[in-house]
Formats: sequence, structure tokens, C-alpha cells
Amino acid sequence: MEMMNHTTMTPVNQIIYFITAVTGLTLCLAYYIYRHSHHVNASISSLVNIVLQSALAVTGIALVLSTFFDDWKKNLADTNLYILISGIVVFVVAFDSLRREFNVDK
Repeated sequence: MEMMNHTTMTPVNQIIYFITAVTGLTLCLAYYIYRHSHHVNASISSLVNIVLQSALAVTGIALVLSTFFDDWKKNLADTNLYILISGIVVFVVAFDSLRREFNVDK
């Protein structure tokens, strides 16, 4: 089984990978600062969920963008309508899960 590294990824996949990493790290840092400022320990499961949901949110955006830009479309899939619908759904679910992690409603 051959492992994929950043040199074998397409430019679109490199962009998605980079944005996912930056988003995940930024949101984890924000979560940690938020919890620390309220004198509550950070939860490892919440941090893992934040990273996973960040990846889903970025992927959702990429799926939506693939319906508008040919370069993205070539690297992701060919059924635009389904990609658009799934991208929007993935983004909304990820955003809602992130909102719940930060307990915005309370």
C-alpha cells in the first residue's frame, strides 16, 4: 500500500489539505483558549471532533466550489448537482457540530 504525500497530491487536494490543517489547528487553539479562560479542562474528544468537523467543513466548501470551477471539478467528481447538495449538507452539519462544541446556545 503506497502512502500519499504532499508531492503526489493534485494542486486542489494540496489546497484542501492545507486549509483543513490551518482551520483545525486554529479552531482547536480557540477552543483551548475558550475553555482555559472559563477554568474548565479541554476535552480530548471535543478536540478530535473539532478537527474532524473542520475537515468536513473544508471538504464541503471544496465540493461546492467544484461545481463552479473546472479545475476543482476535474479533481473531485463529475456529478455537479450531487456534489453541490452533499457539499452544502456536509458544511451545515459540520458548522452545527462546531457550534455545539463551543456551546453557543448556552
